[in-house]
Amino acid sequence: MVDKMSQYKQKVGAYYNKRVRSRQFLVGDLVLRARQPSAHGKSGKLESSWEEPYIIWRTVGPITKYYV
Repeated sequence: MVDKMSQYKQKVGAYYNKRVRSRQFLVGDLVLRARQPSAHGKSGKLESSWEEPYIIWRTVGPITKYYV
């Protein structure tokens, strides 16, 4: 049972890795930030899913970016 589960996880991981697109953001790129669920009771159904476009102004590593 455990062997079949690990085989399934590897198969699903390989399927995902084959289809995922690599994204690299550079300084000056415009990005959208996913909006967090609000705590003040507004329904997220009719609100935008994204916050305004931000400009990347600094990169720290391959994943961490700072934006304004």
